[in-house]
Amino acid sequence: MLCANLCQAVNTLTQRMTFPSCSAHVTVDGRLLKEGDFAGICALQGCYGMIALARTAKGYDLVMMGRPADNPSLSAMEADTLPGVEYARIPWNRPVVSLRVTADFQDMKDEAIFFYLDGGKWNRFGIPQKLFFKMDHFCGCRVGLFCYSTAAVGGTAGFSDFIFH
Repeated sequence: MLCANLCQAVNTLTQRMTFPSCSAHVTVDGRLLKEGDFAGICALQGCYGMIALARTAKGYDLVMMGRPADNPSLSAMEADTLPGVEYARIPWNRPVVSLRVTADFQDMKDEAIFFYLDGGKWNRFGIPQKLFFKMDHFCGCRVGLFCYSTAAVGGTAGFSDFIFH
């Protein structure tokens, strides 16, 4: 199945994030991704944020994308049919990468920050993604591992060393 965005990916594995803060990281192996595929880690709500290894015609990129809220109310947003907003993209010269998301829910901050590991150092990537609690994902924010296709079905990714704390 082709997907326009993360919310359409039906194979996303999730776990509820915890108050007051939490983080998770995972290693993604994208050797079997097809062009147009994204595989990574996310903070999943109606207003999601994600960092992914993306397969391109030239190789691999790291991408941070998200969906901003259309308003700060509890009301559910319209069904998500558009690609996520791309906040950052850099070329990545290898098919394996470790990715991390941290979330801060204290004092209604409700934001996720994304990182990638390079040379033993975690590098912040993209923007802090605001995570509005809304009725479209009423059960709260979840950390998720995902792989979805935007151009051709059949690509796969491997996930290892997942740690949530």
